[in-house]
Amino acid sequence: MISIRTTSKVLNTYLVPAMLVGTPLLSVQGQEEDEEDIFELSPFTVEGQDNEGYRASTTLAGSRLRTKLTDLGASIAVVTKDFMTDTGATDGESLLAYVGNMEVGGTQGNFSNANIDNGSTNEARNNPQSAQRVRGLVSASTTRDYFQTIIPFDGYNTSRVTVNRGPNSVLFGLGSPGGVINNSLNRASLDADSSEISLRFDHRGGNRMTADFNRTLIEDRLAVRVSALNENVKYKQDPAHEDDKRIYLAWNSVLFPNERSEFLGRTVFRGNVEYGEIFRNPPDVIPPFDGFSGWWNGIGDQEALNQILRTPGVDLTNVGNGAITADQVRAAVNAGLATVPDGMTLDEYAAIEGRLIPQVGFDRFQKTGFQNNTSYNPYWLYSAINYNSSAAGTEPGWDDPELAGIQGIMGRWRIGGTGAGGGTRDTRWTRTPTAGAGFREPSLMNREVFDYHNYLFQGTTNSVTTEFRLFQAVLEQEMLDGRLGLEIAFDSQRREQNRFNAFSSGDSKRISIDADIWHAPGDTDLDGFGDTLMNENFGRPVVRWNDNLVTDELRQQDTIRATAFGILDFSDFIENERLGGILGKHTLTGLYEERTNDFETRGTRGVWWADSGKFPGLPEISIGHTNNDFRRIVKQQVYLGPTGASLSSPDQLRLDGPIYTQFPQIGEVFGQWYWDNKLKTAVKNDWRIVEALANANKSRNVLTSEAFNLQSSFFDGHLIGNWARRTDEQEAWQRIQKTGNFGVPMGHPEWDPSIPAHAANPYPERIDLDGINEVDGNFNEELLFLEDSPASVDEDSTTTWGFVGHYPEKWLGELPWGMNLSAHYYEAESFQPAGISNNVLNQPLASPFGSTREKGVTVSFLDDRLTLRYNQFVTKNANARTNLGGQVGQVVGRMGFYLDRIILAENGDHPLFPTDPEELTWTTTSTPSNRQRLTGTDADLIGVNSFDEYYDLLLQILPDYVQDIYDYRIVKTDDGLGNTIVRQESNPVLGLSSTNDFVAEGREIEIIGQVTDNLSISFNAAEQETVTSNTGPVAFPLALEIAQRIEDLGLWDVRDSPVQGESGAIGASRYAGVLRTLRIEKAKDDTASPEQRQWRFNLTGRYRFSDGRFKGLNVGGSLRYQDEVAIGYPNMIDEFGNVVPNIGNPIMGPDDLAGDAFLRYKLPIAGGDVDWIIQFNARNLYRKNGNDDIPVAANPDGTISRIRIPNSRQFFLTNTFQF
Repeated sequence: MISIRTTSKVLNTYLVPAMLVGTPLLSVQGQEEDEEDIFELSPFTVEGQDNEGYRASTTLAGSRLRTKLTDLGASIAVVTKDFMTDTGATDGESLLAYVGNMEVGGTQGNFSNANIDNGSTNEARNNPQSAQRVRGLVSASTTRDYFQTIIPFDGYNTSRVTVNRGPNSVLFGLGSPGGVINNSLNRASLDADSSEISLRFDHRGGNRMTADFNRTLIEDRLAVRVSALNENVKYKQDPAHEDDKRIYLAWNSVLFPNERSEFLGRTVFRGNVEYGEIFRNPPDVIPPFDGFSGWWNGIGDQEALNQILRTPGVDLTNVGNGAITADQVRAAVNAGLATVPDGMTLDEYAAIEGRLIPQVGFDRFQKTGFQNNTSYNPYWLYSAINYNSSAAGTEPGWDDPELAGIQGIMGRWRIGGTGAGGGTRDTRWTRTPTAGAGFREPSLMNREVFDYHNYLFQGTTNSVTTEFRLFQAVLEQEMLDGRLGLEIAFDSQRREQNRFNAFSSGDSKRISIDADIWHAPGDTDLDGFGDTLMNENFGRPVVRWNDNLVTDELRQQDTIRATAFGILDFSDFIENERLGGILGKHTLTGLYEERTNDFETRGTRGVWWADSGKFPGLPEISIGHTNNDFRRIVKQQVYLGPTGASLSSPDQLRLDGPIYTQFPQIGEVFGQWYWDNKLKTAVKNDWRIVEALANANKSRNVLTSEAFNLQSSFFDGHLIGNWARRTDEQEAWQRIQKTGNFGVPMGHPEWDPSIPAHAANPYPERIDLDGINEVDGNFNEELLFLEDSPASVDEDSTTTWGFVGHYPEKWLGELPWGMNLSAHYYEAESFQPAGISNNVLNQPLASPFGSTREKGVTVSFLDDRLTLRYNQFVTKNANARTNLGGQVGQVVGRMGFYLDRIILAENGDHPLFPTDPEELTWTTTSTPSNRQRLTGTDADLIGVNSFDEYYDLLLQILPDYVQDIYDYRIVKTDDGLGNTIVRQESNPVLGLSSTNDFVAEGREIEIIGQVTDNLSISFNAAEQETVTSNTGPVAFPLALEIAQRIEDLGLWDVRDSPVQGESGAIGASRYAGVLRTLRIEKAKDDTASPEQRQWRFNLTGRYRFSDGRFKGLNVGGSLRYQDEVAIGYPNMIDEFGNVVPNIGNPIMGPDDLAGDAFLRYKLPIAGGDVDWIIQFNARNLYRKNGNDDIPVAANPDGTISRIRIPNSRQFFLTNTFQF
């Protein structure tokens, strides 16, 4: 990581040599300068003089040269420094919510930017600059001075922020269809010296200090600007906070004035360097999941059940008999919402379908309580380190003296046999049941249980540390009095990030109840009855994280860019003034750019290792998993509060507070208690945590771009045309790839090129030598080298064109009220390289492609002081990538899982059919959950008599054309000890993915400017409707075909493992789970983007008192309105009998209105040499919905499943001193 000590090194490396090159030239030529100061504006930059209050008049976004906004057809919003000052906005999170058709995540955002299904907001928490969305499509590309960046901008060195909505190949042909968000950096000014120091304090104890100094070192020739930031943000969710420290230095120099040259203009050399460190314990706007309420009331009360059953396509089988009581079943039948099957009485039916036992305890020895499906296995096999409290300083372990020296107990004990005390003993915790596909486990919505508004559930466990350094140098040369120009720029950016995100998504964000009565070793004589070790934590709320992954990421970007332009103005050489005006002025701009992006990431985690005794990855302990996969990962479980066993309602449960627990560290040793499947006995041993390289990657992208832009002005500037063509070629290098699943690293003492498996795969992905070394299972670092040639080359050309027509007053007469009238039309494209990207049939996927069509009018009033712009757009994002809810790899990849389940049994010496006398009596009739072929009566259930026959039958699941691609096969080898080792191999599909399309349509209205000399306003209204279509065009039909083949082969209800006690069925549970997710993803077609609101309105105004007793006072504020939001869709049955969302009748969340206010007073002090500016801001002073949670998603029955916390109020006072 970069350290703070490198700041001077950075300055010495980049800035000092640059300045030394220019300084001698400056000093020599400075002696020959004229006394007159002439400050020329560069066509390659925009300056503060181009801004007036909230209104900007020019931009680089249209053609890469300074161009009037009114001459461009693109949808461009410019946020000026004045606007940022008034609103108190300092970064993307606090600013973008004021911009039309922009959505931004975070605590001050206007949408959650969350993964709705798993509740993760880690994208926003780790990289807040990416947590935004344009027009409901995707996030925009972020740039600084139009160089792509992943560094979040800050107002301390930003002069303006420009948002270009929609593709724009003039800026980036290769980029996001959402557009570009650019922050323009402060430049050193040769005009005048200035100084500013600002201190801001908020009502939570946070503070922000900035300094900005501009000095002219050599008059008219050299200026430097130094800015610094030290900010400590304290979020409402204690203890979430952010520390942001940055230093920025810019220079601007005129190397050669060339005043005596008729050909050459000024030669300018400018640039900047910045260094920063950001530490975040980030807030989380999505509360944890309520996985505990079901312990008391299952699916809910009678009305909740009835509401679910009224949902089309949902019946009692979707709810599950362990989530409702017999009385609820009877009531549902009596209400006409359920039907008793023929041949059964109501009581018999109720007894079968209603088995919920409120607050049941699970006896893992007697199996009592297991009918209650509010329970699940929180982790398998290897233990979670136990913490009896979430308080800081809590030592791992239990209070029970019999567990002294033990900090973890294996989560699954496979005792074997089926008699008393036999079978599988699983840890069981609660989760709130749902009604099947489309329903989600709810967010916690009771702030009495845990106050997620004021406290961060993750406590002090999460951290994101980002360090960066940036360097930019630009050489400008104008010629022929500004008719020709050349700019050569170099930009270098380096970012290092370390992140640790615990308890932040999925199961690790669920608050459960520990419902185990006994610990697993509590039946010492294996008679089926507990005799010791009752669970002291029975009934307590608990959470676990089945990982401890730390991610380190390095990104390096280097760009060199050349931009040249030439201007042809016919009026310069045509004497006929009228003809010259008609033929007009034409500017041709050319661009060449080379950008190299290097990326390296490493994920490390702690895994178990035994210094004595058996290796934790041995089959008799881990059931065949020897590498550091999910079974060996060190996990942790934290108890969050007192037991709820005596409480009558989940609303009475109370958590102690956030999680302040210190996690286990590498090198620490913990006592473990586990079951040895070979010795058939419980074993205690000390296991040490060793660091494993869980994953790693290295890649490089080299982008070469060429672009030409022609802007033509005809008829004295009344018709402006713009045409651009851009070609981008990206070469993508990847790390060395593995060539198979097995092998020994080249150079290892055991590597033997005469052995086919070694020679074919000298670089296996993982080092697996049967667990004889601590590093076994680590990612093979021999792979972290780039291949000799690029893995993919993507090239595409994109076009942008448009025109603007201005009302010709001199031909048609003047408009009233100082009006000007313009109309525009604009089309643009962008693309994103596909790289190695294939569908499930190994067919290359087309590159994602964006396009937009914009049209509208602009009207200015009061001699251009006030501008109204209306824009109508259709923006498309075709061939967008989707992993289909994480299931694209399982459409075919489930085959590998099925084979592994049988291989696991064969390698573990388990019989294909049972040998236990009691098991031999089981049939699918007597034991419906035991669906594997057993004996006698069910001999034809699957029709195989050996493991080999079983493999052959499973391989028939895939159609021949799919098997030809993947070539799943069984391979048997000798381990050298006379044992046959079975494994499965297949041909992987590289870059496996799927696609869908998005189309956004809407309107945008902006009114910006000065109504009077004292009143400035900024208003925008934005309409957007973005829908998804064409999801999974290849994967979804193939999944349906495979599912049908599973049924046709008679395998749908057959258990996938011969190991007795396993109940997962090949089709009914395993592939049905794949189909369930795929159907949910497919059902999103024709639905709006998540959290999308059709209309948003933003109004900001400021009144400046210029005379009288209030002279120097500014007052203003903002209003931000959001329309109702579609948060889900009820079910309906289509003409084919399928359950689909009723997109014409969305479930709506409430609209929202928030208001801000500010006061600013400017007071001269120190004899007028210093201006003291005092400003008070109140953000969200008015909130229509107050502290009410904001619904994010709803179930098909209309109940809320996901919420986000509302934006909190912020009060801060800023003192600024200018001199």
